[in-house]
Amino acid sequence: MPRATRYPLRQWLWRAFIQCALIPLLLVEVVLVGAYLLSNAAMRDAQLGHLEERVEQELAYTLQREAKIIDRDLQEIVRQTRIFRGAVAHALQERGFRPDAVERVRHVVGPNGLFYSRNGEGRAASFYVKDTPPELQDHAKALRLSRLDGLMRSIKEANPPVIAVHFRSRDGYIRSYPFFDVLQRDLGDRPSPGYGFYSRADETRNPTREPLWTAPYRSEDGRWRVSSIAPVYRSDFLEGVVGLEIDIERLLANIGDLGVPWQGHAMLVDESGNVMLLPGQRGASGDSVVNAPRYLREVGHLLPAAGAEGEIRSALFDGREHLLTWRGFPRPAGACC
Repeated sequence: MPRATRYPLRQWLWRAFIQCALIPLLLVEVVLVGAYLLSNAAMRDAQLGHLEERVEQELAYTLQREAKIIDRDLQEIVRQTRIFRGAVAHALQERGFRPDAVERVRHVVGPNGLFYSRNGEGRAASFYVKDTPPELQDHAKALRLSRLDGLMRSIKEANPPVIAVHFRSRDGYIRSYPFFDVLQRDLGDRPSPGYGFYSRADETRNPTREPLWTAPYRSEDGRWRVSSIAPVYRSDFLEGVVGLEIDIERLLANIGDLGVPWQGHAMLVDESGNVMLLPGQRGASGDSVVNAPRYLREVGHLLPAAGAEGEIRSALFDGREHLLTWRGFPRPAGACC
């Protein structure tokens, strides 16, 4: 075949190959790649949607579980408060009870008129504040209430967050377990930090006469406390107030150990915006309870970002974006400030 004839034939064959084979092949590949990219994007969106749904479910479950745990613990403390209140009311009326010799001997009257227990003997601290003059002190009542010591000890031992169980009477008498040296604490010259609880439980502040929770306060040793208090009435006469004093850090220890999925954080904030517990800070001195400095500014930014209860929103925390949601639990039977 002449050379000039071969070239047009090659060109014709090449054009035919491009039209009949190469172009369809490229089209098929383009379609396949496009289908792959579209399906991969759809699968990725589906996986992300499933992951987000799972995260939200985990967050909702975690919050619900922890709220139930805290509410259960608080309700148990309230139940113990009611039991102790009933025992105090009965002991005050049981005038036939005679204290043993140990109880009588361990109480003395100081030269300044302070009536107090000078030693423990496994029993509660017992004293009148100096604001009550000797002629208005009812020593028989103070000794009669020694029958409560066994119950006070049992309540404290059965509830690790409870650090003190006490009764404060209208006339300035205080009985508190465990025992402490009254003179060392200088409580003869002034009431203890929680003595104002009496006014918070009267008929005006607490007409229902049910147990109340105080707002957080600092104890003498600088630790944060909260108390479950309840009034003790004799008919319509307010005899006094019982209280179970709670160490907030002990009460909320399980929050610090809570395993939030995907390296999340759990924190507790009270209704006034006080930070009760911060992420990963339990056990760190001065950095694990109310309004500790670490993260406090960022937590303050998170609070306005929180939506309605159970709603999930995104917010920056510790320099990274987090999902944010919250669930509240009611203070049992109300609260006082």
